[in-house]
Amino acid sequence: MKLKYDKNSADAPFEVGQRVWIYTPKVKRGLSKKLLSKWNGPFRICLKLSPVHYQVRTCYNRLVATTVHANRLKHFYDPADRPILPPTVDDPDDLAFDAADLPADSFSTDDSPPSSSSNAEPIQDVNENPNASPVDSTDVFQDPDVFAAEKILRSRRRNVEVQYLIRWANYPVSDATWEPAENILD
Repeated sequence: MKLKYDKNSADAPFEVGQRVWIYTPKVKRGLSKKLLSKWNGPFRICLKLSPVHYQVRTCYNRLVATTVHANRLKHFYDPADRPILPPTVDDPDDLAFDAADLPADSFSTDDSPPSSSSNAEPIQDVNENPNASPVDSTDVFQDPDVFAAEKILRSRRRNVEVQYLIRWANYPVSDATWEPAENILD
């Protein structure tokens, strides 16, 4: 068994003076195992005691009391030595796409609401609510929670309730909202 293991194994690739991480699977009592790092260091190898055992020191040159097996060591790579690419310069005038690739309707300037998708219910244009009762507008519009509607653009039926797409006065079409019939006063 030992001969088979020794055939595929190699000597530890660590040298004296090299910096390494040390694997410590045990965590202090009361601390979360999930959040703590199990690789500590860096440490510096100061003495090779056998082909697989090493004596290490901390970076502050304090000797660690125990010897460490090569299976619990790995090479330390300094984060400052990692290549970091400089940020790319973004030119705001350089477009990432060609304007000819855009659909023709993406630059529309009219005030029409966006077209409905194919799976939506058919909608009908409504200019005014036939069920609306005449209301004295002088008293209603004094309330800060009541907004003036400029136009009713569409209607739809949701859960047996009629809703209206309202374009509000002094607001763009993009701010139009669907309102139930009981919220319509004029």
